[in-house]
Amino acid sequence: VIRWCALTMAAIFFAIIFFPQNDKYIGILLTIVGVASAYQIFIIYKTISYVPKNLAGQASAIGNMLIMLFGYLFHSSIGGTMKMYDGVSCVEPHMYSMEAFRWGLTIIPIAQIIAYSLLFCKKDKRN
Repeated sequence: VIRWCALTMAAIFFAIIFFPQNDKYIGILLTIVGVASAYQIFIIYKTISYVPKNLAGQASAIGNMLIMLFGYLFHSSIGGTMKMYDGVSCVEPHMYSMEAFRWGLTIIPIAQIIAYSLLFCKKDKRN
């Protein structure tokens, strides 16, 4: 499930970034991304399934912290990429170009494809 969520979200982000359509089309695609983002629930479940029951709370908390860490890294790298393509402006709020958004947001599907590839190669040693 986690692998297919990554692949689905990568495909949708590529479609939105490189083949923009009307608002209704993008709204439907982003709804699918929202549903696919539920992969985080499966990650927490998998995390606590590897530890004894008395450590499930701690494992869940650590898994959630890792998810939040990657969210921070994504947002920072997206912002940095957008600044790299559009520079820094003295005018607040800064208006970024479509090219800056395109290159900044391209980080998301690339990372999802990498995650999919890593998960595809991973073997569950408990089975």
